[in-house]
Amino acid sequence: KIESPILELKIKKSNVGIKKSYFLKSFEFTEDFNFEILNRIIQNSELPQDIKLKMQNLQAVLVNRYSRKYFSDITKEFRITIDKDVSFFDIKSDKFAFFSEIKDYKNIVIELKYNKNLNAKATEIANYLPFRLTKNSKYVTGIEQFNYTID
Repeated sequence: KIESPILELKIKKSNVGIKKSYFLKSFEFTEDFNFEILNRIIQNSELPQDIKLKMQNLQAVLVNRYSRKYFSDITKEFRITIDKDVSFFDIKSDKFAFFSEIKDYKNIVIELKYNKNLNAKATEIANYLPFRLTKNSKYVTGIEQFNYTID
């Protein structure tokens, strides 16, 4: 049962990303869950009409699941998220094939989040982290796992 689902639209401009979030009605992933049920959930949720129309023309291809921990500094200006135990599920067929899970338990994604006006300070903080900075997208990683092409 998915109690408080959120539809997130991520918009990237250059290296800066913004996220628009919309609450969906609660639902359950069952064996007969399919695109028709997903579309009904979207259409019955309180979303702006333009978002409902856009979603009708899209087809879901991937579900990803992961464990996330949140940390923030005392000023709340900077936040670190740690994502691990990532799983990907192929849902490109008529029925969502939750049996086609690919697990990625070896990779951990650590992300430093902040407002773009704090970029200089964030760079200073990142210099203290003992990690190599890279770009990461759980969506792109999942798509690659199932050998899909991104149009």
